[in-house]
Amino acid sequence: MTYGDEHRRRFGAAGARAAFGPGRSSSGWVTLETGEQLELAEPSARLNAKIIDLLILVAVIVGGVILVLVTLVAEGLGVGIGLVEGVFLSALLIVLASLLYDPLLIAIRGQTVGKKATGIRVVRADNGGLPTLGASFARWALPGVLLAIPGAGYVLAALCFSSLTRDASRRGWHDKVAGTVVVKT
Repeated sequence: MTYGDEHRRRFGAAGARAAFGPGRSSSGWVTLETGEQLELAEPSARLNAKIIDLLILVAVIVGGVILVLVTLVAEGLGVGIGLVEGVFLSALLIVLASLLYDPLLIAIRGQTVGKKATGIRVVRADNGGLPTLGASFARWALPGVLLAIPGAGYVLAALCFSSLTRDASRRGWHDKVAGTVVVKT
């Protein structure tokens, strides 16, 4: 039995909220600053959602590669656009998809396709509302910036994502930067 379970048993939900305070967690639940309690998403659900979202982005990247190949064939036949234009359009498609997919869907719906499939959503840690576009972008960008660091990038990004397993409210570094928490729907 965790401290939160014991405290809740002895003092009720209000006592547990008082002990943990806003934004603190007790055994799989988070209390927002509004006093509302929400059930936290399991780390495994978050991982499954990330895998689904990565598969979607890989499909977009494969689509971009196919576009380049079609461009090469069309150029060989004397029609269509050139290789440089095809590569540029493909790269633009990939960048836009990866740049806009996660932040836009989180800001508009609180869920990506992967999060919807796994029954979780991202909410603001203060009031449970949808994160702003800026917060959604910051949440998405932190692991990306870490990945860009030569040599240590992959380790740092893995630490960023895995940090949620060591936090009472299951918030990774990217959640803390954005002021968000991931909960069950």
